[in-house]
Amino acid sequence: GGPEPHNWRGQPEWPCRPAVWMTWHDAMQYCRWASKAYQLRLRLPTSEEWKFAAGGSGKRDYPWLAGEPDDERANFEMRVGRVTPVGLFPRGNSPEGIADLAGNVWEWTSSDYDKTSKVIRGGAFDDGAGALRAGVRIRDHPGGRDRRSGFRCVRE
Repeated sequence: GGPEPHNWRGQPEWPCRPAVWMTWHDAMQYCRWASKAYQLRLRLPTSEEWKFAAGGSGKRDYPWLAGEPDDERANFEMRVGRVTPVGLFPRGNSPEGIADLAGNVWEWTSSDYDKTSKVIRGGAFDDGAGALRAGVRIRDHPGGRDRRSGFRCVRE
């Protein structure tokens, strides 16, 4: 229903991998499209919702229960060198079973960082372990497009 996102036709080459090179506008458009297509209410999470999913009630530094990031929990520090399929690191899932909240791609939220930027969270495949912490948030311009930026929808 809207303009085709950058490299959208190339996505089928990477089954189960997060869509990347997505702007905040692309992510919002996808949520609107998928809501209609699947007759669901989908949207981007708020920054606070994302943080709660990753850190629980504030007791976890990372989505998993204990321990620092490692090769079995997350895609980070260029250890794989690219974005990987969702779920490749099940030891990194949250206790609720949410995959890839740490590493792989930065994820857009619906929240404003300031008047011109949106909050993104999660860290990416080329970030250090510190970026994977549940409490980390950075900003990006909503029109920003990067090989490390993607999104997830939440269902109401």
